[in-house]
Amino acid sequence: NLNDFYIVEKLKMVGTHDGNNTMYYYSDDTSSWVSLGNSIFSAFCRKILSNGSIIVAVGRGTNHTAWSIDGINWNGSGSLSGLSNSNANSSSYNDYNSGGVNDVIWNGYIWVLLASNRVFISTDGKQWSYNYVLSANGSIIDIAYKPNGDVLLSSHHNSVYGTYANSTFTWSSFGSITTNSNHGNIIGAAWNDYDSTLYLNGNAQYRMNYTTDLSTYYGVTSNVGHFGNNTFIIASNNEYVLTSSDDSSNYLIKVQNGAVIGRVDANPNVGGYTLGSRPIDYYWDDENSLWYILW
Repeated sequence: NLNDFYIVEKLKMVGTHDGNNTMYYYSDDTSSWVSLGNSIFSAFCRKILSNGSIIVAVGRGTNHTAWSIDGINWNGSGSLSGLSNSNANSSSYNDYNSGGVNDVIWNGYIWVLLASNRVFISTDGKQWSYNYVLSANGSIIDIAYKPNGDVLLSSHHNSVYGTYANSTFTWSSFGSITTNSNHGNIIGAAWNDYDSTLYLNGNAQYRMNYTTDLSTYYGVTSNVGHFGNNTFIIASNNEYVLTSSDDSSNYLIKVQNGAVIGRVDANPNVGGYTLGSRPIDYYWDDENSLWYILW
């Protein structure tokens, strides 16, 4: 039931879609994971993130957003305008479309939140203001962003580019992947600065694609196995991207310059533990130059 995890100094945190215990933390002062219950998010906690000054969490039920300084004591920020906030605790793609918060990022300057087809922004992580609404066709789940603060929102129906300046965004459309009879959904997106490329993943025809000009899209190439029916979470350390697949030849995939450059087979043994299925989430720690993978 885990959705996301985050490490803030010596504190580890996870968010879940278990309606009874939607947030946990673990620190050097505890000998086990400690539940924060469901008073902040009664349905699910989708993501937890820090900018070094404040920790922000997003989800559904009771609140859409919350903030904390220490990761233990939390303050709910209430519901976002125009969104459902029921206690449905599924974290599926369809539940995100129906009113949950899909993603939140710190672009280096400002907080950006994506909920269904609405964009909200915040300068302090506490108070949120509506900024933009996308076409209702093709909801967007992931926010990709560049080091300069610009953001890219992509779906198979519409894609928009947010140029950042003066604590807000100017929005313009860019080319989307067009649909056909084998259409699917874009589930993840990440900008990789090393090759100046936007990577997208999902299901059906959108398993993994990329564009360097925000107009023409190509399929990522692999000489080992394939991408199965779906590719899932995607993240970048601005040198390469990681993604995961339900294909047994490519459970964890490393991509750069539009091609697979590394992979981990199914059920690897790490530190004496056999890891089944595929990774759930990744987190790149800039300070220590390390990936943390929730498997």
